Amino acid sequence: MHGKNIFKYGFGILLYLWRKIFYFAHHWYVVLYRYFRIRKFKIFLSYLIRGPKYSRQNLQGVTPNDSRKVKVMIGSSGFTQKGFISTEIDTLDITSSMNWRWMFNKNSIDNLLAEHVLEHLTYKHVESALRNCYKYLKPGGKFRIAVPDKNRKEYLYKKEVAPPAYGHKSYFEIAGLTKLLESVGFRVEPLEYFDDKGTFNSKKWEIGDGKVRRSLKYDKQKKFKKGKLFYTSLIVDAIKPSQSKTPS
Repeated sequence: MHGKNIFKYGFGILLYLWRKIFYFAHHWYVVLYRYFRIRKFKIFLSYLIRGPKYSRQNLQGVTPNDSRKVKVMIGSSGFTQKGFISTEIDTLDITSSMNWRWMFNKNSIDNLLAEHVLEHLTYKHVESALRNCYKYLKPGGKFRIAVPDKNRKEYLYKKEVAPPAYGHKSYFEIAGLTKLLESVGFRVEPLEYFDDKGTFNSKKWEIGDGKVRRSLKYDKQKKFKKGKLFYTSLIVDAIKPSQSKTPS
């Protein structure tokens, strides 16, 4: 009888410990999965197992001796472009220095593209994101930015893009965006924008540096039609000077 009780209590203790271990392991699996998601978790594991040099090169398919250009689309929203690595916030949070360190070496990226991404950040976070982008672009590298244009004044357009519509937190006109980019160190080439007088300005730009869908050439949303224009964006190329020094 005494032996049966020992077996019963021993089995109960083992069952209790097994359940605790299972729930503990399951809890942390869920936490890690939700935080890192699938791809970021792989990056994290590769960082721990193989070190930072491997993790910066792995999922982008670019090796140290690869001659191909490194082009990255930020906040791709499911869209892809030939030659570009598509990223979302769960794979590359552009405000996080740690995310950048995990995925890339400094001065390693030829082109960055962010179409209607920055307006979803606060002004403070926009500045930190731009500083990260500057660090990881190669000297001479180009960051193509498209955001809603604060100088476009039609009611329907402003209703669509002015904060807090669609989670927008910032709102730029050409002068303000140029000043911010130049304060980080970029040289700015305006491509499409409304000026302070309400006149639309544009110049030809190369699709190989990043296609902007909401632009003079590619957008055909009829509800925003104004003369020959449909939905337009404030589009600039922010270029890292060839002789620039990358901040530490």
